[in-house]
Amino acid sequence: MSLEDTYSQSVKGRAIGGLPMMGSAAPPIIERDPQVRKLEQDVFARIHEIVKPEPLEQGLATPELQFVSFEDAIKELQQMNK
Repeated sequence: MSLEDTYSQSVKGRAIGGLPMMGSAAPPIIERDPQVRKLEQDVFARIHEIVKPEPLEQGLATPELQFVSFEDAIKELQQMNK
């Protein structure tokens, strides 16, 4: 038996099973377990606590930022190498 014969006898013309196709019926309603949902919320809350930035203390000055041109940067690098 050839592959073409197998296809025409076993596969061709048959409907696809499983979840309904678009437009044929509503998808099944899947309800999540409340304990899993609570665990997920607890984990994300804990991760948020770990990664949130700490507030700056009063009295600490932020460093001053200033623009440095390319030429000034090259001159500064030359001075550092001397």
